[in-house]
This record gives sequence, C-alpha cells and structure tokens, in this order.
Amino acid sequence: MSRKAVDQVTPMVPEGRAADIQAIHARYAALIDKKFASALSEAEQAELLRLEICLNEVDAELYEPIKNTLQAALGATTKA
Repeated sequence: MSRKAVDQVTPMVPEGRAADIQAIHARYAALIDKKFASALSEAEQAELLRLEICLNEVDAELYEPIKNTLQAALGATTKA
C-alpha cells in the first residue's frame, strides 16, 4: 500500500459497541486469513488498517483506566 493511501486512512469508531465490535473482529480475522492465504487488494489493505486502528481505540478504552491505576500505584510505591 502506498504511503498516500495510509495517510488517507481514517479510523472507524463503532457507535453501537458489542455487536459492532464482534463484526469488526470477524472482518479483521477474515482479512488476516486472506492476507496470508493469498493477497489483499489495496482497498482491503486500507480496510485492514482502518480496522486495526479501530480495534486499538476500543482496546485503549478498556486498558486506559487499568494503565492509569498501575501508574498511580507505581508512582506511590517509588515515592515511598
């Protein structure tokens, strides 16, 4: 995929959550399977990148509070 195509990719953030996220995971898995079984078109490569960005954003929502709690706990431990 060209650099220009990557620069034009915008993340897809699901509004409706669980069902949408499951569908995104399923499509992502299908594209990964196709990537290693044959090859992806440029449009599929861009879609895969968008899905990856979206899944990373969803994961960040889950892990950010955990990360902040751990950082706070580590900060309190190192100051003692």
